[in-house]
Amino acid sequence: MKVPTLPLIAGLLSMSSLLASDFVGASSGCWMAHCDPQLEDASGIAIPLNGFVQIAHDTAPDGSADTLGCSSNNAEFVCTYVATPNYAGPYLKVYDVNGAVLWSSSILDGVVGCGAAMVGADGGVVGCDDTQMVRWDSSGTVLWDTCFYAGAAPACTCPDGVSLPPCSLSAGQNYPASPIQVANGSIVLTTNGTSGHGGPVFNLNSSTGALIGSPLYLGQSGSDSYITTNTPCVSPAGGADGGNRVFIVTQFSANTSLGRMYALTVGASGMTVAWVYPSTGDLTGPSGASPLCAAGGVFTDARNSTDNTQGALWGFEQSTGAVIFACDSGPAGTGCPVLPEKAIANFARDPRGGFWDFFAGAHAYQRRSMSTGNVLQRLDIGSIVPGEPCAMTPTAAVTMSHDAAEDPTLISGVKSDSVCGGGVYVIAVDVVTEALRGYFEIEASVNSASPGIAMGQFPLATTPVGPTRIGFTVSGSGMYVIGSAP
Repeated sequence: MKVPTLPLIAGLLSMSSLLASDFVGASSGCWMAHCDPQLEDASGIAIPLNGFVQIAHDTAPDGSADTLGCSSNNAEFVCTYVATPNYAGPYLKVYDVNGAVLWSSSILDGVVGCGAAMVGADGGVVGCDDTQMVRWDSSGTVLWDTCFYAGAAPACTCPDGVSLPPCSLSAGQNYPASPIQVANGSIVLTTNGTSGHGGPVFNLNSSTGALIGSPLYLGQSGSDSYITTNTPCVSPAGGADGGNRVFIVTQFSANTSLGRMYALTVGASGMTVAWVYPSTGDLTGPSGASPLCAAGGVFTDARNSTDNTQGALWGFEQSTGAVIFACDSGPAGTGCPVLPEKAIANFARDPRGGFWDFFAGAHAYQRRSMSTGNVLQRLDIGSIVPGEPCAMTPTAAVTMSHDAAEDPTLISGVKSDSVCGGGVYVIAVDVVTEALRGYFEIEASVNSASPGIAMGQFPLATTPVGPTRIGFTVSGSGMYVIGSAP
């Protein structure tokens, strides 16, 4: 996912006792796109029935950008920001559920690129920028700082060996997605290179920060390789692949219209390709959303092979790479409906079955079958915000929350069509009744000078007495915490 993709929960209990179980799954307290490595987004936290009010607003940062945003451990929010002419850091901040800053760090260089940070059950954090990955304890003390390229942390040098961070695009091999962790404890980081500079996949020891094996270049041809702008997903720890397989939807650095789906097995000494689809040739790229791992399948998007402006959806078996379905109008298609435009951000699992998708310019979210790709439900949001003069379209990742009774709520960012001059919102919708449970206005007009459009994910947290909180960054006015209305 290019958002905000997207973070991962890390237990971060101690340097010596760090376990894979501390990082993955709902038990560690992470429930949003790019946070849970399955991208299942099932929080177990109920959304209040009486809507939202602003709890806090940090206006110091100008905001985030694609791939940046917040993550949560159910008690704190960790948010990453981008350098702008009006903001020179810190680029990582940790907040309590009421928006007070607990600690911050200026180690990261603020370059647009690395995805949202991982936060642990005890408040420890793992984050990165275009040249390094850093692990902090719960008080903000650095435990390790690893350079991806030449040089020694924190003064990491760029891939060209000359310039200093932030790296220029011409240097290539930069702009990583959100980090993820596999069951054996290592952290995997994918990157997005440029033509002539394909980006590698890195594997790091989560306890020491040491690079494991050599960086892996997928489908390397000369100085180019298959790269990604999206966060991979991870096989479940209890599944056939033991939680040590990652799935990456890619495009070729020299020609982004060429795409492939890679499955990597992550071992103690390095990574190997388990399967690639197609085994010869390419999908039509690039992808617009991060893949989802659920129910033994990996679900991703590509471009429609008969029309590169439209979207296609694919489902593969995690273990073998066999096609489950292909919503593509080309010869490999299985007959399910394609998307009118490219997919955006992420796919979110619905606890009732299926997954939600949305696409550019949409006025709706769609729930798809994981076995056929067919549409199970269409959630129309065009006129969902009361009093808005024009239709709403999605702008951000989908977070699926559910309470103890498994009643699911869809949370996302939306904006009105710009020709109408309407507002920008976060909405929460009961996907069973399709009723609006609450909304929060970020900006009164999408045409304002500094629109605060939500572009990341929507991590949830609770206070000691239980009220729900949602923390998120916006594109032009920092970070919000919203919560239950009185």
